Amino acid sequence: MKDIFDLQSEIGRSVVNLLQDKYLESGSLRSLSATNSTDAYVVYLKGREAYRLQTTESFKEARKLFEQAIALDPEYAQAYVSLADTLALLGDGSTQYGVLANDVAATLAERNVEKALVRQPNMPRAYAVVGYIAMIRDEFEKSLGAFDKAIELNPSLAIAYMWKSRALAELQRFDESFAALIKANELDPYFVVQLIT
Repeated sequence: MKDIFDLQSEIGRSVVNLLQDKYLESGSLRSLSATNSTDAYVVYLKGREAYRLQTTESFKEARKLFEQAIALDPEYAQAYVSLADTLALLGDGSTQYGVLANDVAATLAERNVEKALVRQPNMPRAYAVVGYIAMIRDEFEKSLGAFDKAIELNPSLAIAYMWKSRALAELQRFDESFAALIKANELDPYFVVQLIT
């Protein structure tokens, strides 16, 4: 597994060198959201797979796995974001999975996303989760600012467009909502899309 991390870092460095016409030293490129713990990374990947299944039981399993990844590496920002995302989706709203009261889910998610942002302040997915937390608190205008920040940091983040579409629909800005949903689908045609009815 260590070889995989090294190879991933080398590929990333090579891509940056080609795109920026600037050459970085080998080993100088490391994402702050990454982990040096192979065990934490493997548990995190298992959590992402459980999350991808999009069922109540799989979200409960994902929560446990992300918590285990954090226990193995308390500095693993990506695991904090994934845990926050999972907790938010475990709320009891109409488009959530109904395990936790919405205010509890939002509070727990907020605590974890804050931990991620302390470790990596410019993590796009963390801002998307901040927007989702605001949205489940019915703070739709506030959520749009967070989604826009996520999209500014990563214009290819499909989940930010999907959640933004839902917030815009709640604000009855239907044309913008539809455009954001189309963009989310263009970026990730296999993503499960939940429409507000």
